[in-house]
Amino acid sequence: DSLLGRLQALSRAHDQLLQTNWQSAELGILVAATLSPYGKVGRHNVVMDGPTVRLSPKQSLGLSLVLHELATNASKHGALSMKDGHLSVTWSVELHAGRLELHLRWQEKGGPRASRPSGADPQGFGMKLIQGATVYELDGRTELDFGRDGLTVLITFPLTLIGE
Repeated sequence: DSLLGRLQALSRAHDQLLQTNWQSAELGILVAATLSPYGKVGRHNVVMDGPTVRLSPKQSLGLSLVLHELATNASKHGALSMKDGHLSVTWSVELHAGRLELHLRWQEKGGPRASRPSGADPQGFGMKLIQGATVYELDGRTELDFGRDGLTVLITFPLTLIGE
């Protein structure tokens, strides 16, 4: 099931890229498509907001995997596993050190208290995939906050300028 979910997330990103002749994918559409199996975007449990941002193919594929892993985790252990839980995905573009950066915030509320994974491998495959894809596919960084109100993740990476 985990592998099939990851393949479906990549498939949704590929669908977007094919519509632009493999030039770019729009972030808002990518987020909505990736989260569609987990809740109704725009309804009370899944809200997203941010400016129109075009991502490169590499960024689109990497981010779709990261979002899928976060959504899977939220539906099993986090806010989306609870009736009253909700998710907010917001993003902004900021100029930092002469380059444009995307700041994406994943914030869960109304679910069980977030806690760091424990056990023999406290950083399971999903967490390694999230952090690895952010570093190697997006050239960015991930900050995780396992807070009382739920998991908050901040993903930051430089944007590649895409011509329309």
